[in-house]
Order: sequence, then C-alpha cells, then structure tokens
Amino acid sequence: MFRIDLVEAAREDNLLDRIVGWAAARLPTGAVGIATTADHAEVKRVHRKLGREGAAALADCLLGNVAKRLHQLGVRKFVVAGGETSGATMDRLGMDLLRVSAYDELCGGYCHSAAADPVALVLKAGGAGEEDFFRRRSNGCGRRTPPSDRKTRGDRRMANEPDETSLREQLVAQYRRVERIGLNELSSGNLSVRFGGNMLISPAGAKADSITVDTIVEVSPDGDWQGDRKPSSEWRMHAAVYKRHEAAAAVVHTHSDHCVALASNRMALPGFHYLVGTFGGNDVPCVPYSTFGTQRLADDAAEALTRRTACLLGNHGMIARGRNLGNAVNLAHRLEIMCRQYLLARQLGEPARLTAAEWEEFFDQVRRNQYGRNV
Repeated sequence: MFRIDLVEAAREDNLLDRIVGWAAARLPTGAVGIATTADHAEVKRVHRKLGREGAAALADCLLGNVAKRLHQLGVRKFVVAGGETSGATMDRLGMDLLRVSAYDELCGGYCHSAAADPVALVLKAGGAGEEDFFRRRSNGCGRRTPPSDRKTRGDRRMANEPDETSLREQLVAQYRRVERIGLNELSSGNLSVRFGGNMLISPAGAKADSITVDTIVEVSPDGDWQGDRKPSSEWRMHAAVYKRHEAAAAVVHTHSDHCVALASNRMALPGFHYLVGTFGGNDVPCVPYSTFGTQRLADDAAEALTRRTACLLGNHGMIARGRNLGNAVNLAHRLEIMCRQYLLARQLGEPARLTAAEWEEFFDQVRRNQYGRNV
C-alpha cells in the first residue's frame, strides 16, 4: 500500500510521477493500493496544516489524476473508497455514462463505463479500511463465477442482506469458532451459507488456521464451481438442504465427539430432556449410514431436517440448518451438549423420557414465550 502524506504532497511537485512509477513496477504481479487514509491523529495534523476542505480537495485531485495515469497504463479495474474520491476518479476517467449492476460476486453493486473498452469501478463509502481492502475487492471484481442467473439473483437480494465479503468473513469466523469450542478438529466437518441461488462453503481440507475469505468456495446447486480450491466433499449434503428448505440460510456439519458416539450406534437422541425439543420435536433422528459425499447421504439428511433443525448421521456425525451461521453453529453446539448429557445419564441406566402430555405442555410454553429461538 502506498500511503500518501498530504502535507508532503502539497509541497512535492513530482509526487504524481513517483506514485505512478511505484504502481507501474508492481502491476505486473497484481493489484496495487494507493491511499490517503490515516489514523485519527494523522488526519488532525493534516487538517491543521491544510484545512479540512483543502486536504479533501488535494486528496481527491491527486487520486483522480493517479487513476487517469494508471488508466493510460492499461488498468481497467478500480476499487475506490470515498464518495468525493469516486466522483473525482470518474471525472478523470471520463466516465459520463455508466451501467450499474445489482450484483457482483465481490460485495454487491458495481458499475462500469458504457464504452467499447469499459472500466469496472467498485465503490465503497468511507476510508480504505484494512490493508487488504483493495486486493480482496480487486481480485473479486475480475473473478469469473459459476454459471447462474446473476441478474435474477441480484434482483432477489434485499437491501439489508449481507454482501459476499461479509458472508465470507462470517464463515471464516464461525469455522474457527467451531474448532475453538471443540466441535471439529483438523479438517473434519464443513460450514456453508446460502448466497443468492448458490452457496458459499468451506473448501476441501480446510483447517481453522488455514481457512481465509479467499479460500471459501462459491458453489451452484448442481456443484459448479471455479477457482483454485475445491469445495468440501460434502457440498451435496449442503445443497440438498438448501434445495429442500427455503428457510435454511446456513448449514453446519461436524464430527463432534458425543454426536459421533451416538451416531456410531445408529441411535436417535431421545426426548430425555426438554431441551431436545429446541430442535423441533421430541427427539433428534439419526439417518442410516451412507458413504460421505454421496447423494444418498445428502437426500437422507435433507429429509431428516424437514421437521427438525438438526439430525445425526449414522457412523458419521451431525448436521444442522439455521436462519444464519451463528444460529446453525449454536444448534450444532447444543446437540453436542445434549448428546454428552444423554450418554452421561445412561451410565446410571436408561433415562426417563418426557411423556406426550409433557411435550405438549413444553411446546405450548415455547409458543407463548418464543423459548429457544436463540439456541
């Protein structure tokens, strides 16, 4: 990242040439970042020297001219942070007619000039933010994605729906959380989130210390994907859940110890405790064993989740669907806890089950108090 000191910029006559020379030397190996963003103390220093409006005008003029020079060098993708800077960049590039897209694989809307040699422009309010802001968005801006109806999907997305970058960040955070709380170890298990008509899923062989926003894989319902990383081998199971359950926004599959212990005996978790009811019924079913990654396993799991939010997978593990990633991970965690407590209770003998009348009273109470909605 080339960080511009605006106070020095006001005194340096050849700064534009120096910035462009620095960028030109690095462009052959990837995207470059150029910013005037600074910490609060630095911004106050610049404002004292140049004035708030003077500093802003200098920054916008300088970055706009940098964009023009980079365009002359062949750059056709720009990621711009800041409203006034975006306007200055568009002005310097001669972008007076734009096509605006409702969706991009990057982070929502983007635009490009309506010309024979178009310029793609991704806009962001505010400062540049993290050091990798430009790199991540520049990489995404030019990435080809799996076959899908992008226009239709973009039209379907609500204004308050998280963008792709946010979903990728959430998925990485929750993947690491799942290992931290002991639900998965090494590269076992996988997480996904619904993304328009497709899904974002953890890659094959992912570990908590290796997964990043860039290794997350976008996969279509039919398994189409592109990129350097393969999706998890269980993508069919995730896709089947999304196809069958419209309300499912996220899926979590783990190999947590006590879920595996119960599933290896091909046993359902019975209604020994009222919290079993938070999964939607008086037990948590266990589907028959099928080889991992097969359509039969996917179909069995999706069917079991019709009246439950989680189920056990025979000789394998568990799977849960949720209204978001945090909710799905909470369900997976709750199921592990319940399986552990059931196995502990069995050491004293088979635990008593709640009766039909007790379950009826429980679910009446749930409906009245919305109990368990944040499980």
